[in-house]
Amino acid sequence: MSWRYRFHRWLHDSPGSPLRWTVVNLSILVALGFIPGVVDATIGADEMRGGLTVWFAFVMGASGVAVFNVVVRLLALDYDEVKAQFEDAAN
Repeated sequence: MSWRYRFHRWLHDSPGSPLRWTVVNLSILVALGFIPGVVDATIGADEMRGGLTVWFAFVMGASGVAVFNVVVRLLALDYDEVKAQFEDAAN
């Protein structure tokens, strides 16, 4: 089975996958949300700190989660057919 099917199975179709999916998405949200915050803290003006950076960080994190989930689903569009073939071959 291809790496993309194995990754999809690990993330969406195995025991414990709802918790795993939540942890991965939350990690992406936090990681991409920290990037604008760290950049603002290091090179941003002190009097402008915060403000729209918080909203931008949330939008960046949420966009990253959405893109990640779309890419994972697109990579495994024919997962059900391949899974059925492997189950038929095993029987």
